[in-house]
Amino acid sequence: MLVRYYGHFGFGTGYGRAATDYALALQRHSHLELDLRQIGIGNMPITEGRLLPLAPLFDRGGEPDVILVHTLPRDCAKVLELEKVDPRIPAVAYTTWEALTLRESIAKTLSQTFRKVLSPGWLNGFREPWSYLPHCFDEEAVLPEREVGTDGPFVFYSIGNWTLRKNMAGLIRAFAYAFAPFGGNNAALHIHSPGADAVSFQMALIATGQQALPVSFSNDYRDDAVIWKMHRDGDCFVSASRGEAWNLGAFEAAVAGRHLIVPYAQGSDMFIDAAGASAARYRSFLSPGYLEVAASENGGQITLGVKGPGGLTSQNLWLEPDLVDLADKMQQAYRFRTRDLVTTIPMAERFGYAVVAEQLTQALEDAANG
Repeated sequence: MLVRYYGHFGFGTGYGRAATDYALALQRHSHLELDLRQIGIGNMPITEGRLLPLAPLFDRGGEPDVILVHTLPRDCAKVLELEKVDPRIPAVAYTTWEALTLRESIAKTLSQTFRKVLSPGWLNGFREPWSYLPHCFDEEAVLPEREVGTDGPFVFYSIGNWTLRKNMAGLIRAFAYAFAPFGGNNAALHIHSPGADAVSFQMALIATGQQALPVSFSNDYRDDAVIWKMHRDGDCFVSASRGEAWNLGAFEAAVAGRHLIVPYAQGSDMFIDAAGASAARYRSFLSPGYLEVAASENGGQITLGVKGPGGLTSQNLWLEPDLVDLADKMQQAYRFRTRDLVTTIPMAERFGYAVVAEQLTQALEDAANG
């Protein structure tokens, strides 16, 4: 059976990283034939890095038996339209949503256009025709060994974009709540936010009134090996996110065996609950999705543009993290030096390439066979 798979292969986003992993998993552990089609803004080279083993599978041609579209909810149907896909070919959407709710109009379009919709998390209020597929990771890959000593600071760390939703500024405030009264103790916080403006980090730190706190920041683009080393060398992954979709930072930290402190009700957290992980969860409160405004200048004219979930409406609910509760959980992790994640089910048995590829293969075959 030939599957034409449209995805953000190679991009550093959650959609891009997830699509690359699913394609690699299918290539290794499925009998399906793949015809990969890269979508997204611009093109990523497919002859280097993790995409290299997939290079022969791109743009192979042929009439597909089923089509898999892996992108944002509002864009899934657009891909079929732009590609002029034969509507008689069964199509599956694989998507997720960053808020607690999904606009009814988008959900209706997905349900009408696609035979089946897969999601790695939960989409409140719309249960059919959803199926839930977790993240996956290469269980055969050898992760780097931990290199830091035991006498250094206890390092909290986070990886993600510098946006209102990811709320890195809130994470800095929580660290200040936890450790500023004690002079930082021997704890440290490191934030890795590729492409972020260093000034934003400095302003967030200054806003706490505790500029001397041991908080560090990096914004370069790093390859997978360096990212995995961050997970190995860190002690505890922390998140102050208002809404998650792929939740890949926390997922990869769990794969590396790191302790996690994350909010309840994240978009994709099956790897925490289903595996019986010992991660610490803290409270959040329902709030409207934030508008994020960006300014641009052209010929002396300043233009304000809006980005984010689409407006301050009840259809875009986020979760506002309780930073005091987060600070308390960070203090507990530091006090007891809790750095290892304890699971009742080995991660590879639930989230390795082999088992997730089997689930995805079954979903695609079910869709193709009606």
